[in-house]
Amino acid sequence: MNFPTLNNLLPFALFSTTLLLVDNVRAAAVHSTEAETNTTQLSPVESHGNRTAQLSPLDLPGSHSRIDLSDDIAGDHQLEDILQQQAGIQVRQLGGRGQFSYPSIRGANGKQLQIVWDGIPLTTLNNSEGELPSVGLSALGSIDIYRGVAPAELAPTAIGGTIHLRSKDHFDTPASGHAYTSAGSYGYYSAGLWQQYQNDVWRFFAAADWMKAENDFDTRTDINAFNNPNESSTEKRLNNGADHRMALLRADYTDSTRVKPSLVYQYQKKRRELPGLRNIPQNDAYFASEDNRLSLRLNIPYSHQQQTDIITSVYTLDETYDDQGDNIGLGRQKNYYRTKGTDLRVNHHSDAGNISNLLTLSVRSETTESDFALVSDATIELNCLTDSGCPYDYQRRQYQLGDRLSGHINDAIMLNGQLSVVKFSDTQQNHYGISDQHNNERFTTGDAGVNFRLNDNNQLDVLISRQVRPVSTQELFGDRGLTEGNPDLKSETSKGIDAVWRMTSVYGEYSLSAYQRVRDNAI
Repeated sequence: MNFPTLNNLLPFALFSTTLLLVDNVRAAAVHSTEAETNTTQLSPVESHGNRTAQLSPLDLPGSHSRIDLSDDIAGDHQLEDILQQQAGIQVRQLGGRGQFSYPSIRGANGKQLQIVWDGIPLTTLNNSEGELPSVGLSALGSIDIYRGVAPAELAPTAIGGTIHLRSKDHFDTPASGHAYTSAGSYGYYSAGLWQQYQNDVWRFFAAADWMKAENDFDTRTDINAFNNPNESSTEKRLNNGADHRMALLRADYTDSTRVKPSLVYQYQKKRRELPGLRNIPQNDAYFASEDNRLSLRLNIPYSHQQQTDIITSVYTLDETYDDQGDNIGLGRQKNYYRTKGTDLRVNHHSDAGNISNLLTLSVRSETTESDFALVSDATIELNCLTDSGCPYDYQRRQYQLGDRLSGHINDAIMLNGQLSVVKFSDTQQNHYGISDQHNNERFTTGDAGVNFRLNDNNQLDVLISRQVRPVSTQELFGDRGLTEGNPDLKSETSKGIDAVWRMTSVYGEYSLSAYQRVRDNAI
């Protein structure tokens, strides 16, 4: 088959001059039971309001959806439970509740996925694993899932889909809150709460969650059981527990009509025990991480047609890998990894006649430092000089300039196009006089789509895309001294076609999607 290319279709979607003015939001006529009985039809209702920068997945063509969360599910579910129920998503887990897990959208691996929390990327630049964060449901109001292409301002390099976690941000009363606690089998306990307060000037929101699980499942072993070393037995799985903690604090200033600042603090802490190949009581290996993120957001409305959002954040991620007893099989280790990063993004929204436009600019910088605590300085120097395991430091900078253009030809057809230019600058900072290694890459990613409103109950989306997933610094230079890198690796590219049919009826909402994706330079 002849594969459509962006050279043919993307410029048409971005620069078509046939877009006409659509200046309001129309609500479909609503028929009450009495009206249906009397065959009386209500007149259409038009509502006019200020434009908002809060993008809905339904605003873009493609296979996207939003999950609205209620407080009732927080005590009985974790984030992976909600994602597991969604079409096209599998949550791949190892070890039980709270252990390593990452969502796979349409079969993609963790490095092809991006996870974002209130517009702040949780996936690091240097090592994009896509692991599910320790974000509890107390803080979340909804989850946006982009199975293919994501908005340019969220994740321009996610070829395997994007998950956008959105905190609660709308309350009907001056003060409200919710708390829960739950317990289950295999040592599972969880608790959480949230509280909000708002007045004419400020809105405050706080949330916290805690989850602990022993995951001491019954395990059948044929040999090397610690209870009966010479014969098979059934015993509890040892050193398989997990402990997760999360907190969110947010303060929104709502009195100003010119500038609306918002200060957000996000905190995650988790500890995962690491079971070995043999189920022995002496194993106390674990992996721990602590993530702190502070962000300041400024919303600057110039008029009903234009506004600018500025998001700046600083973050630190401290990780510990501890296996001093060599129970995992990689040798005695106690390694520390510290990641420090900054992120600045500017989004400018504008409406001009029938066309809406988003211009996005971002600069992100990240440095990861390593410390092998059980290795002497002399041994580290020898390992570095002989290229046999050196605690390198990595630095990556990402620059993005992107644009999204959308508009309506008429009430039934909407066009949308996105284009981003992304540049990466990578450095492996060596020690003991060894020259640093550098890598620079620039690429373009984009998509073009059309939404056909067939009637009030049926819509059809068609989308073509070309996306790029850059090589991580660990893939280029090595995995923290444990594996060798490949400086000749090239970024993955993905070319795809998506078609989505949506139908609504009195029985519910349904969607059917089909897609084709071709990957080049797969890593």
